[in-house]
Amino acid sequence: MSFTEIVRSTNQIQRFIVVGILAVLTDLSTYFLLGNVMTAGCAKAIAYLAGMVVGFLGNKYWTFQSRRASIREPITYIALYAATLGCNVIANAVMLSALSGANETAAKLIAFVVATGISTVLNFLGMRFVTFRRSALKTISTT
Repeated sequence: MSFTEIVRSTNQIQRFIVVGILAVLTDLSTYFLLGNVMTAGCAKAIAYLAGMVVGFLGNKYWTFQSRRASIREPITYIALYAATLGCNVIANAVMLSALSGANETAAKLIAFVVATGISTVLNFLGMRFVTFRRSALKTISTT
C-alpha cells in the first residue's frame, strides 16, 4: 500500500469516526429516552436501529462517497447491522448483568460503551470490505 493510499484510507477512517459519533449520539439519546418507558433490551434495540439509519446515510454519501443506486448496499448494510445488532444487545445485557448492584445510570453507560465498541469495529470492517467495497476502493484509487 502506497503512502497516498494510506492517507486516503486514513481520511475514510476519520469520516467513519465522525459519522459514527453522530450515530452513537442518536443511539445514546434514544436509549436513555426510551429506557424510562420500556425494558433496557427493547430500548437498546430501537436506539441501535435509529443510529443505524444515521450511519447508513452518512457512510454511504460522505465516508465512502457511494453514488450507486443499487439495492445491494442497503441490503448488505441491513444484513451487517442485523448481525451486529445481536452482538450489541448481547454485549449490553452481559455488561448490565455483570454490573448489577452498581449505580443504574453508570451501569447503563458502561454497558452502552462496551456494546457500541464491539459493534463499531464489526461495522467498519463490514462496510469497508462488503457493503461499500467498490466505492471504498474507488475512493482510495481516485482521490
